[in-house]
Amino acid sequence: MASAPENIALHFDLSHCQINREFTLHAAGKTYPLTRHTPKSIALHSQRNRALRLIPEEQWQYITHYIEDVETPDNAISLHWISFPANNPADLLPELATVFFYIPEAARRRALRKHLQPGERQIPYTLAHYGVNELPDHADDEHHELHAHAATILPPGAAAKAIVAHHPDVASLKPEVAAYVDHIIDTHMRFDHSLSHYISAHGPDTAEPWYHKGVCEANGKPVTPYESPEIKDKHGKQVRWPIENGQKVIPQFKLSVGVVGDDQTRGAAVSLVQKVVRAVKADRNLKGELWSAQPGVTAQQRGNSNHHAPDLKARRSTRDTMPGKTATSYKWTSTWLTTSYGLDFDNGSLRFDAASNRIKFRVKNWANRALSAYVEFADESSAPILDPEGWDNRLPADLQALQSSASKKFLESILSGDTIFGIPIPTDYVSLEFEVPRKATAMRVLFGGLGSGHYDADVDKMGIILTCVLNYGIPSFMMTLSIGLQSTEFYMEMMSDPQMKLALLSVAVPLFAGVVGGAAVEFNTKTVLFRSAEFVGGIIFSYGLRRLAFRISGYVSSQELMENIPFVGWALRIASCAAAMADMIRTSVDVCLSPATFSLQIKRSIDVHVTIKPDPIHGTATQPPIWPAVAHHYLIRISYRRGNRYPLAPCGRIFLQDRMKPSR
Repeated sequence: MASAPENIALHFDLSHCQINREFTLHAAGKTYPLTRHTPKSIALHSQRNRALRLIPEEQWQYITHYIEDVETPDNAISLHWISFPANNPADLLPELATVFFYIPEAARRRALRKHLQPGERQIPYTLAHYGVNELPDHADDEHHELHAHAATILPPGAAAKAIVAHHPDVASLKPEVAAYVDHIIDTHMRFDHSLSHYISAHGPDTAEPWYHKGVCEANGKPVTPYESPEIKDKHGKQVRWPIENGQKVIPQFKLSVGVVGDDQTRGAAVSLVQKVVRAVKADRNLKGELWSAQPGVTAQQRGNSNHHAPDLKARRSTRDTMPGKTATSYKWTSTWLTTSYGLDFDNGSLRFDAASNRIKFRVKNWANRALSAYVEFADESSAPILDPEGWDNRLPADLQALQSSASKKFLESILSGDTIFGIPIPTDYVSLEFEVPRKATAMRVLFGGLGSGHYDADVDKMGIILTCVLNYGIPSFMMTLSIGLQSTEFYMEMMSDPQMKLALLSVAVPLFAGVVGGAAVEFNTKTVLFRSAEFVGGIIFSYGLRRLAFRISGYVSSQELMENIPFVGWALRIASCAAAMADMIRTSVDVCLSPATFSLQIKRSIDVHVTIKPDPIHGTATQPPIWPAVAHHYLIRISYRRGNRYPLAPCGRIFLQDRMKPSR
């Protein structure tokens, strides 16, 4: 949690609401009643606020309220929101007038000094919204101060900024990074008004508001959070959940279909999200912070023509032979059957131990999504081997739903690396090692998760669950709670603790059943993200993850927790708005550039040396056999005893010679 407060004054344009309401600011666990602005109060504040001073006086009428001396963290971004009493007194939550992220002023100035060119000038979105078309000529520091002051004036578009800033590919817990991303969002909002106009036109008092209220639910039923004396806030007070219809629940603000869209509707946020994500991914200032570039290729094909490459093969010893068989030397070769974007295979790591019949290799997942690794063996006829003899089941009994196929066996879950919401995550290679059945001649190693195409319901579930919870759900909740990078140790512990991952899966698998329940479910990335937003808060505060709930609650007060958990699913919802197939081409996110299931084929191969001579009938007692005069090249077709045939590519040209020994 942030160590010191920063006292600020904030100004609000609540003209999209009925302004005679009693508005309340919720900030860092405290509430502040708003005061109505008057021409006199605005004039007074304009003397201290450089941005307010530039707004034409005829626009002052839209800046309706203000508050002074608001305490905000000085070293972490914080989510604030404005409420007024619920239109329905029975509702657990009040109405939401607007929501915004506050970034410490010092961090904003540092970001602008670092990333803007000397003399670079840009009109802040807020000022452009109120008709400011040009800026006075002033020094760089004064321009940076102008942007910082403009950030304290919140028009209806402030909610649009907060919505976009929740997207997993642009969100960061680092204040300086968040400030620079806010600058990028600000730039695009000056020209793309679709989301800000939608929010203005669909306020809380309209028939179709930009949000609706509910609770965390899965499979049509409310999710009950865990409550216990051991779960206490930073003041030692037990966290207690509200009750609805006799059941403890987690209240939620849910972005409307009009904002994020669905399979039939294009949401108002889609175009702005696409523009911002593309800009972030193309901005080299954010390399290493929100994205990374890894060397590699989209696919690797290694066949007979490359069989001398030592880094793609594991040689089997001639001493490892089946009883009664002649010693044979063969290799294991690898081939990507899909793109390998975001997943690196260590070419030199493929090893086979003849004594134990075990194979080993290393992979690295550097994209912003988790994967689950499975293996499927095949025999000489290329048929999958069902229930491989002696296979070591690696999943506990309560997670066997994640291994429903008789042929695809779970190996390991592979978490993402680099950064998640600005949290630095070590990106190391993961070793995969397992025993190969004696009758297996090939195998497919499958890596499943969120992605586009190549869906496999047997393989993708675990990767989807881990991505939704670990990559999107928990970090976004930390961001809304103002938990800075200095307080993320518990997150790192969870990422590295195998038992915590198993506990998470035990809780999440039943909740995800209706989203990725089986092969009959038509897998859709957009639907998965949208629907999992409904219950991710229930996973975080479940009995199985009580250790996590204990750590998170200890950083904040009960009031902070209750005021911020209603936003916990926003990252998943806003990620879903640009995850439709039609939008993926225009949105450079790791999930959209990856297949749902990566497929790496590893096959057994043998070096075959072939000696080719002319047909004996093409010779006489005095003339050795010769090649046909019209022959140009020859073909080789290798047949195994069981009937499988493997034709090779056309081989070299025929030359007039008695003997040729091409190595194939």
